[in-house]
Parts: sequence; C-alpha cells; structure tokens
Amino acid sequence: MTLAIGIDVGGTNIRGGVVDETGKILKRARLSSDSRLGKGHFLNQLKKVVDELGVVAAGPPLLQGIAIGLPGIVDPAQGIVYASPHFEDWKNWNAVNDIEKLLGRRPEIDNDANFAVLGEGWLGAAKEWPHYLMITLGTGIGGGIVIDKKVWHGDRGFAGEFGHIIVETEGPRCFCGGRGCLEMFASATGLKILIEEAPEAIDKRDFLRLCDKEIEGITMEEVYRLAQDGNSFAISLFKRVGFYLGVGIASLVNTLGMERVVIGGGIRAAWDFFIGEAKKEVGKRTYKETAARLQIVPSALGDDAGILGAAARVFTLS
Repeated sequence: MTLAIGIDVGGTNIRGGVVDETGKILKRARLSSDSRLGKGHFLNQLKKVVDELGVVAAGPPLLQGIAIGLPGIVDPAQGIVYASPHFEDWKNWNAVNDIEKLLGRRPEIDNDANFAVLGEGWLGAAKEWPHYLMITLGTGIGGGIVIDKKVWHGDRGFAGEFGHIIVETEGPRCFCGGRGCLEMFASATGLKILIEEAPEAIDKRDFLRLCDKEIEGITMEEVYRLAQDGNSFAISLFKRVGFYLGVGIASLVNTLGMERVVIGGGIRAAWDFFIGEAKKEVGKRTYKETAARLQIVPSALGDDAGILGAAARVFTLS
C-alpha cells in the first residue's frame, strides 16, 4: 500500500490527512494558520502538521509524496506563490524551495481551489465527468477548469480565477485592484457588501437588529440561519448571490463550452436559497441548447476535497 500526505491551507487553518490510494483518510491533523503572523509562523505550523501525519506515513507503507494546496496565485510548475489574499508576505515566494528545506522532501504545490477541484473529480461530485468547472464560494471565490481529468493551469498557473469575472462594470472595488468582480457579490465578503448596499427598509433594519452587530461582523452562517428561520431580508441576500453567480456561470459556459459545473465552499450550505436564482439567470444568458444540457451540482466532499485532491496529485504524478 502506498500513501500520500495531502495538505489544505487556508487563512484560518492548515488541515492535512494521510490518504491511501483508494481515497481513505487514515489520519487527520489540523492547526491554525494564523495568517496575520507571517510566513515564518506558517512554516512552523506546517511542519507540526506534517510531523504529526508522518508518524503514520513513515511506517511500513511507502509514503509516495506530499502535496500542499496554498491560497493565492500559484505557479505549480515553478513552485512560486506570487501573492495570497490571506498572507501578505507571500509575494513572489519560492514556496517549494522553502518547504523542501523545512520538510526534507520536495512537495507538489498548487492553488488550494485546484486541489479541491481534483478531489471532486477523483471521489466526489465530478468523478464521472472528464471535463468540468468548479466554483468555490467561501470568504472569496476560487475555482478550476478540468479537461480530460486534468486541471488546466493556463500559461503560468493563473487560470480558474473565477472570482474576478466582471459582473458589474461600476461595482465595488475588489482586492485584486479591479472593480465589479464576482467575488464582491457572491462570496461571504460579497454578502456583507450586499447588506451594506441594500436600500434602507424595515426588513433590513429588522435583519440588523436580529444580528445585533456591525455589518463587518456578520457571518455567512448567521445569514443562513436567519434565512432558514424565514427572514425575508436574509433570503433576498442569497437570491442576489444566486443572480450574480448565474451571470458568472453563464459567461464561463459560453466561453468554455463546458456543460458541467460543481459548486463548493462554505456558501454551498445555503444551496436551496441561491441555486434557483442562479439557474434562472444562466437560462436567460445562454443558448437554449446549452441551458438544457447544463448540469450544476453541489460538491460532495466538503472540507475533505482539498486534502483528497492534493493526494490525487501525488498518486497521479508518481
């Protein structure tokens, strides 16, 4: 039996697993990433996670490799992270070299969303599909393009940045430097912008009273809970998310000719509140034949998608 260590890094947590060739996660480890504390702290935390997992992986079964999904603009061929939305000091960082020195083994790296995409293709919602798109709706928006079961990276690994499709030309300024990006409307960050920009009305005031905090402190989970309780303003927020998501998906399928889309990330929990509006908008903005054949499905692996996708990269490359 051969094993892989898959690591999924976020702005809050580093999560890892020892995975066998069937996709079974034999052991897990998790530590905070504390992105505000910088690269050195992150590397220390990463070493602790890998050391804990390596107790299992270094036994009689052969550890075939380690793969790490990193948040940001990643060139997997060169091993460089050009920038990260969570780690301010990850600029033009030769991550592969530094991590190899740290661990004594050269890892495979990629954008974290690309590994989630691979995980869904290996064992999740897209396992029967050779070609598909995946959009991850979390604090921001990530994604990936799979062709013939392989992630398409573009010239330097930058492909799949679906959060920066323009859906409102004069929309709010995005962290990328542009404005009106999908990420500013259909992510957890976007939810706060939608709340801020909604016109003052009784339902908005009631919503804010129930949240009992500043808009910046409102979480997607709180909005979802209120939507489940029937709060009209919370429900309307998810419909707006669905509208913009539909605009973005329509642009993607019209451009790429893909007919299968997986949606993951934290907002995926509110699926029933946004997907109807998204599908309706896609239907308005694509050819009838495209809309009729298009499949949009929720991710199946949840938080394990990135770990399993990283392991899949190890097994595929070995």
